[in-house]
Amino acid sequence: MGALLAERVSIGRHASKLSILVGFSVRAVPPNAKKDGPVPDDSPGPSPELHARLATFGAASPGTIHRLQVGLARLVLGQAAPAAAGQLTLALAFIEGRAAGSELMDARQDCWTYVGSLACGCSIVDSSSAHAIMTCLETDAASHSAAALVEQAGRILRCGVDEARIFAALSDVC
Repeated sequence: MGALLAERVSIGRHASKLSILVGFSVRAVPPNAKKDGPVPDDSPGPSPELHARLATFGAASPGTIHRLQVGLARLVLGQAAPAAAGQLTLALAFIEGRAAGSELMDARQDCWTYVGSLACGCSIVDSSSAHAIMTCLETDAASHSAAALVEQAGRILRCGVDEARIFAALSDVC
């Protein structure tokens, strides 16, 4: 599926010189995903039909929205960090009261570390999938509103997931 590329990098001079091994994974990008360049502000969002479906969750509790966000994030596990599946399981445990917010904070840090390791090689898919996972690792209710659900759907679309799968995921959760 992907290859691990590594390069030895040296920092500093003489006796204080530090050598580190820098590695990153190169994965195949889905054919219908955006491959490079900045995420445009005018990128197409959800269709009117998907927007209407998402609007039906306008009065949903933050916990319900959080579950929906996790369900949508599961659609991009193939493009996300290797630890993403476990991070989403942790997010569900938090929603159910079986995990502490501090655990999600640690998982968010791990996600940031992974994205940082991609450095200049981070594609729109890498960024969008990581953001989709990190959204699920937020503990505050404001991160799990109806507007945040629309944003999550937009991230999933930027990863090349078609709307039919998003509709199915929304139905599976609720």
